[in-house]
Amino acid sequence: MASSEQVQMLERRIVMSITVAVFLVVLATFAGVLFTHRNTFAIVEPLIRRMRPGASPAEIERLHNIARKLGHFLIPAGAFAALVIGPLRKRPAIALALCALFATIDECLQSFTPGRNGSLDDVILDTSGALFAYFVYRVITSWQGTAKVPVSRYGKSTRRRY
Repeated sequence: MASSEQVQMLERRIVMSITVAVFLVVLATFAGVLFTHRNTFAIVEPLIRRMRPGASPAEIERLHNIARKLGHFLIPAGAFAALVIGPLRKRPAIALALCALFATIDECLQSFTPGRNGSLDDVILDTSGALFAYFVYRVITSWQGTAKVPVSRYGKSTRRRY
């Protein structure tokens, strides 16, 4: 029978394997033809027309480009948050490095995908989103670390330990 330590090790390996598999699937999805300018425009244009019925084609194109760039910032920020909440808890630097690596690989793969082009600006924007999330994470964890723990008159913490 396996010890609890062996079971925990196996669970960690399974979680890491699933994380890597999800990482690769997401990378292939973002680098592939699914998120070309034309495909995202087909999604964004009706939304803009609904919110701004009188929008000119130039304004729709501008708002579409803003939405795409905002995605380049927010998606890596969300990925960083998912990593530090999940498999890379307590390892924010590794999560940040993975997000930057993901951005770099994604843009490199786009260079070889028809209808896409890789951009150093997008790598910088992606990494900036992850870096922003990193700083937010650091602020939140520093606040949690400075929370006052109630102390009894005997100098011991009154917080229960389970």
